[in-house]
Amino acid sequence: MPNQSVPLVITIQDIQGKPILKFDKFQEKLMHLIIVSDDLKLFNHLDPTYKGEGRFEVNTNFYEPNNYTIFSDYKPTKDKEKVAVMNIKVSGSTPLPTVLAKYKS
Repeated sequence: MPNQSVPLVITIQDIQGKPILKFDKFQEKLMHLIIVSDDLKLFNHLDPTYKGEGRFEVNTNFYEPNNYTIFSDYKPTKDKEKVAVMNIKVSGSTPLPTVLAKYKS
């Protein structure tokens, strides 16, 4: 549902599906997460917490039903900066499950 705290879990994996374990800070953080609504009313910049084993976590609110694009910006150690994109839909009638995203670098 809109305007409820939603846990976002992002797992970064290599091409074989194994978690990437090490990340370099860039712009002072290990990951930047940008959430933008399709109508551009919402723009949210979050910095998820690294939990190890390629897993990042953060809580956020989606304030109204809409389609949203989520951009994850991160830099695996000894690799270039990466941006992963995911689209989600927030409806107003059913509770939101935990959003799990797996990105392969």
